[in-house]
Amino acid sequence: MKLPLRFLFALTLLAISATAPAFAEEIRLGIIGLDTSHAIAFTKILNDPAAPPELAGCRVVAVYPQGSRDIESSVSRVPNYLRDIKQYNVEVVDSIETLLTKVDGVLLETNDGRPHLEQLRPVLKAGKPVFIDKPIAGSLEDAITIFREAKAANVPLFSSSSLRFGKNTQEARAGLYGKVSHCETHSPASLEATHPDLFWYGIHGVESLFTVMGTGCQSVVRSKDEEGKIVVTGKWEGGRVGIYREGKGYGGHAKGDKGEGPVGSYDTYRPLVVEIVKFLRTGKPPVSAEETLEIYAFMEAADESKRRGGAEVTLKSVMDRVAEFKPLFNGKDLAGWKGLVGNPKTRAAMSADELAAAQAKADESMREHWKVVDGVLEFDGKGQSLCTDKDYADFEMFVDWKILKAGDSGIYLRGSPQVQIWDTEHEPYFRHGADQGSGSFWNNQKNPRFPLKKADRPVGEWNTFYIRMIGERATIKLNDHTVVDDVVLENYWDRSRPIFPREQIELQNHGNTLYFRNIRLREIGGDEANAYLAGKDSDGFTPLLGDEKRDLWTGDVDSYEFQGNTVSCKEGQGGNLFTKKEYGDFVSRLEFKLPPGGNNGLAIRFDGKGRPHLDGLELQVLDDDHEKYKSLDPRQYHGSVYGLVAAHRGYLRPTGQWNFQQVTMQGSHVKVELNGYTIVDADLKEVRESKDGPVPPGAQRSAGHFGFAGHNDPVSFRNVSIRELGAK
Repeated sequence: MKLPLRFLFALTLLAISATAPAFAEEIRLGIIGLDTSHAIAFTKILNDPAAPPELAGCRVVAVYPQGSRDIESSVSRVPNYLRDIKQYNVEVVDSIETLLTKVDGVLLETNDGRPHLEQLRPVLKAGKPVFIDKPIAGSLEDAITIFREAKAANVPLFSSSSLRFGKNTQEARAGLYGKVSHCETHSPASLEATHPDLFWYGIHGVESLFTVMGTGCQSVVRSKDEEGKIVVTGKWEGGRVGIYREGKGYGGHAKGDKGEGPVGSYDTYRPLVVEIVKFLRTGKPPVSAEETLEIYAFMEAADESKRRGGAEVTLKSVMDRVAEFKPLFNGKDLAGWKGLVGNPKTRAAMSADELAAAQAKADESMREHWKVVDGVLEFDGKGQSLCTDKDYADFEMFVDWKILKAGDSGIYLRGSPQVQIWDTEHEPYFRHGADQGSGSFWNNQKNPRFPLKKADRPVGEWNTFYIRMIGERATIKLNDHTVVDDVVLENYWDRSRPIFPREQIELQNHGNTLYFRNIRLREIGGDEANAYLAGKDSDGFTPLLGDEKRDLWTGDVDSYEFQGNTVSCKEGQGGNLFTKKEYGDFVSRLEFKLPPGGNNGLAIRFDGKGRPHLDGLELQVLDDDHEKYKSLDPRQYHGSVYGLVAAHRGYLRPTGQWNFQQVTMQGSHVKVELNGYTIVDADLKEVRESKDGPVPPGAQRSAGHFGFAGHNDPVSFRNVSIRELGAK
């Protein structure tokens, strides 16, 4: 099937109206962005005195040269292209607004897709039809917003690669090979760190693929060929297959029910320019919004597949993800926000009445110092931080921010400081590391605290954070540059344990005037978080469950039920199930699901004969919060090395949901990560006693079987895998 009905309906609404004004024979065009050779090539074709009839009367008359701000390969081109374009009698202007007073239509040519939405908005306000060169945007979300805002402004718009209009590609689309069941295209796919990988250059080959296959792609898998080149395999409805490959040059092959032959040729820019002029004269886009957005959903899904280690990703899931972003700030008032009361630990210690009284006072201060002006959240530099009135666990969010000279602020994640914001040119701050840039976890002590690069825009300009937080780790992009890559945010309020599993988000007061806008967030559910965690550093893991894997196991096999990649302990039956193979140092990954009061365990380096917690190690698997376990020894709760090392509590998902756990055994060192939080990190050589007395001899074993220690409860495990490590 194609994209879900609700998305098709939404995309239909986005389809650009064909009621554009009819131009006189002469069409004056303006170019925005002079950081791509396309601008010169298009101008050369359009301003040719000997232009053919289909192009006659359409000329480029003005250019605003500012394109990408920070992609060096683009920025460095502008001076030469500025010199080149002047020979075609094109006026250079200093603003988009000035350009719009001189033209009838716009070619948005900026090579960098990230600023397209911002550059487009004055064009829409002026009502000028526009062609947007590849990539239409720096994200799928921005691409959708572009079409939505164009529809609202009743302004015709389209975007396309020139590869769409290659002769053999158009012949295939017109039915030369009948209904195409299999198509492969290739193009260069140089990457740019600020863009999802195929957005930057792979778009050309992907556009050829969709021109031939049409819409209706359901899912993709991203992999690599033997040379390490990108391969993206798409499944279309009806069993049709389309494959994009990274390669030299442009081309491909299509096979249909009436024949097969080449596709994907590059036949110069002229066919695209002809289509642009037709569009300007008629107001009818040659490419639908639906198809363009499905192309970008395909590429976004490919990027997600890469992040998840080559897993299959549906286009519906990436479209759903965009739709799930909700505004935290409505642009009108302070609804959804509250004033700051203490910190997570002090708030937890308050009675309900104490907290309510403190909150009322904090809210009064909030209303005095935080205001909404023209859709922007402004802070006067007095009072306290602004907090969401809802707590969040795993999430991803966007927030635009702006500071003034000597500004200093930050974003608290789950109530903890902070994603740093400051004036990176203010020398008095350099002793604190401000010259290295914003976006870092400045309060970290054990984990990285400074950004990977400086990506701030000049003080007084808007910046954008993208923040993804799963478990205790976060990734931060500043203006689409990765400045923090999967780094632990330490618990500032209690450094002895991981960060809080759920808490508020705060816009930090640091005594400066601040501005925020476009704050939106998407909560990440448990299954998605598990898939993300499983996809990280996933090479080298061997699955231990599956239809062909049952013979890997021994022990009380009859007490467990095997079904695909899941194994469950039968209710009322216990016993130990373990691998025939022994493991020494390893990393294991698995998911587990507990019933209310459920109890099981992971058998580690087990001798296969006695009891795992005595004749090896047992890592407890337990519904911690059940009433019957309220009086256990701390070394008996979930994740603990049973009887020996207590795990941090509070990081299990609700009963009945799947949890993700990773266990690393290397020498005497054990590390347990639950749902992305490190709950055990210990050296067993330092343990002097167990809860029952002396440390059992099994704790000293250097190798043994891996498995499950059943306790009569129907606990389920799935996606169990293991990677052996070299000796420490």
